[in-house]
Amino acid sequence: MNKRIKNKSRISKLMKFIVVLSLGLILYFGFNTHVANLYSNLTSSLSDMHLSRRSNPVEVDTLKDIVELDLDTTNEDHEALRLLELEKLALELKELELENRRNLLEELRPILVDLLNQTPGRISLSLFCIYTEELIDINGDEMYFSASTIKLPTHMMVAEAVERGELAWDDMLTIGSNHWISGSGVLQFNKQIGSQLTLRDAMRYSIRYSDNVGHRMMTSSIIENFRHYEVGLDNHHWDLTRKVSERYLNSAPVMGRMFITANQLTEIFKVLYNDREVVSGYEKIIDYMINSSWDNRFKTELSTGIVAHTPGWTYPYSHDSGLFFTDLPYILVVLTHGVHDAPQFLSRISDKILMQLDS
Repeated sequence: MNKRIKNKSRISKLMKFIVVLSLGLILYFGFNTHVANLYSNLTSSLSDMHLSRRSNPVEVDTLKDIVELDLDTTNEDHEALRLLELEKLALELKELELENRRNLLEELRPILVDLLNQTPGRISLSLFCIYTEELIDINGDEMYFSASTIKLPTHMMVAEAVERGELAWDDMLTIGSNHWISGSGVLQFNKQIGSQLTLRDAMRYSIRYSDNVGHRMMTSSIIENFRHYEVGLDNHHWDLTRKVSERYLNSAPVMGRMFITANQLTEIFKVLYNDREVVSGYEKIIDYMINSSWDNRFKTELSTGIVAHTPGWTYPYSHDSGLFFTDLPYILVVLTHGVHDAPQFLSRISDKILMQLDS
């Protein structure tokens, strides 16, 4: 990640201190070089997990791997017992961290409810903590015009098609009249009908610049009738909404245009996070989102480098949705309609949550 948050959680510091102190005492009282190596590996692993913004928190599997690796090299039962005690300690510390996050979420819930109630306009919020699997849902099932937030599942479907071998990142796409559209992006200004881009570059433009022309090129690669003839905007919206609903939401679209809820977008982000090591293109999507040119809404001075976000706006709608790679990652989606200074409002609520959960 490009930037770290300065304020580390107190319980994370306490966890690391306890582990270091406990293992240090064990070394002091006479453990051999074998256990010293475990001490070095475990503390190094904990340090790396806290410094890397895209690492998982202190994971059970990681610690078990370290312990099991060392257990394989010793036949002394007393050492094995003590090593298992270290593993137990690490698991207990992880549970303390998770419990702390649950408490922070409970404290945050009434604060967010009050903030949304005091803000004129219609607002929906979905906040999902990935490792505690807890959800703060405020009007999360209300429908909104999706605007550019619909681009995320489009990119994901393209990455899946590449993974299956149906498409390739070096495939050449030609900008057609059915791709040409005004609004956000840069291709409409520096390219023309007939220009060609690789599938990879079309996705990069679509994500980093929220480019509407690039997004339509993405859509044409996965929706057959849009590829072969020029269709109206409503048909384009309908086809894309149907495709997204069938793939990620196990439901039929409610309306003929791209309407979505905060909770539905959260479900899509869950797929992106959980399958990022299965679908190789998902990491490409995440990197482009982190380095997008939209330095507003969820992307603030505090969150730059740790949030992969997809904003969307079509007056009077203004949204943002993102995956925050903190020590315990979370998904945040906020959809608004008729909110004054909506981009600034989205930045404030994003920073408030980040400071509460990672302070």
